[in-house]
Amino acid sequence: PALATSLSNLGIRLSEVGRGAEALTATEQAAEIYRRLAAGNPAAHEPDLAATLSNLGNHLSQAGRRAEALTAAEQAAEIYRRLAAGNPAAHEPDLAATLSNLGIRLSQAGRQAEALSAEQHAVEIRRRLAAGNPAAHEPALATSLANLGNHLSQAGRRAEALTAAEQAAEIHRRLAAGNPAAHEPALATSLSNLGIRLSQAGRQAEALSAEQHAVEIYRRLAAGNPAAYEPDLATSLANLGNHLSQAGRRAEALTAAEQAAEIRRRLATGNPAAHEPALATSLVFLAMLTAMGGDLSEALRVTAESVELYRRRIATTPTLLPQLHAALELQALVLDELDRPEDAETVRRWVGENPLPPDSHN
Repeated sequence: PALATSLSNLGIRLSEVGRGAEALTATEQAAEIYRRLAAGNPAAHEPDLAATLSNLGNHLSQAGRRAEALTAAEQAAEIYRRLAAGNPAAHEPDLAATLSNLGIRLSQAGRQAEALSAEQHAVEIRRRLAAGNPAAHEPALATSLANLGNHLSQAGRRAEALTAAEQAAEIHRRLAAGNPAAHEPALATSLSNLGIRLSQAGRQAEALSAEQHAVEIYRRLAAGNPAAYEPDLATSLANLGNHLSQAGRRAEALTAAEQAAEIRRRLATGNPAAHEPALATSLVFLAMLTAMGGDLSEALRVTAESVELYRRRIATTPTLLPQLHAALELQALVLDELDRPEDAETVRRWVGENPLPPDSHN
C-alpha cells in the first residue's frame, strides 16, 4: 500500500514537471498494486484505486491514448459513485473531480451529451460544497464551471456557455489576486476559455483582451517551467491568433500562429501521439492566414503537412475526421486559387467518399 501511494504521488509530481511518460509508468504501477489490494479488501483500498485511476486517465490522455484514458475515468467514476452513495461527506469531493475528468474524456471521444451530463453533475456537487466552505471548494468549482462552458458550447448552448465561463473567470481572478502562485495557472485557463466564449457572442474586443491576459500569464509560467506550461501557452497563442485575425490585425495574428506552431512542432517531436493533432490544427490556421496574405504556394505546403499529420492519427483517433475534412477543404480552395482544378477535385472526391458521422461537428 505504501509503495502504491508513493508511486501515485510520484506520477503527479513527474507530470507537473512535464515528464509525462515517466508519470504514466509510475501511475500504471500504482493502479496495478491498488487493483490487487482492492480485490482483497475493497473497503480499505477502493478510494485509493479510484483516485489513481482518475490520475491514470489524465496521464493516458496526455500520451494520446484516449480510449484507455476514457476507460480509466469511467472505472474511477463508477467506484466513487458507489462510495459517495454510502458516505457523501467523505467522497463527494472526489466524485465531483472524477466526473469533471470524465466529462473531458467523454468529450474527446465525441460523446458530447454524456460529457455535458457528467460536468453538470460535478458543478452541482461543487456548488453545494463551496456554499458551505468557499475556501476549500471554490477553486474546484471554478474549474468545473470552465469545463461546463466548453461542453455547453459544443452543445450549441452558447449563452449558457458564456455565463459559465464568466463565473469561472470571476472566481479565478479573486483567488489569483490573493495567491498568484497557486491560482494564476487556472486563471489563465479560464481567461483563454472566456475569450473563446466572448468571441462566439460577438464581443471581439473583450475576447481579445481576455486572451492577451492569458498569454501574458502563460509566457511567464512557461519561462519558469517550460515542460509544464508550453502546451498551454501554445493553445493560448493559437486562440490569440484567431482573435487578432477577427479584429483585422492579420500580421499580429500570423506572428501568434507561427509561435503556436513552433512550440507544438517542438512538443510533437518529443511526443507525437500527444501533440501532433494540436500541431495539425495550428498548421491549418497558419495556412489560412498565409493564403489570405497571398502566399498560396506556402499555404499549400503547410496545408499538406497538416493533412499528413491528421491522416497519420485518424486510425487511432477517429474523432479527428472533422478536422481532417476542414484541412482538406482548405487544401482544395488553395488548389483552386493555384489554378489546379483537377487536383482540387481529387481532394473533394475523397471528402465526399469519406463522409462525417451524423453526430460529428466540423
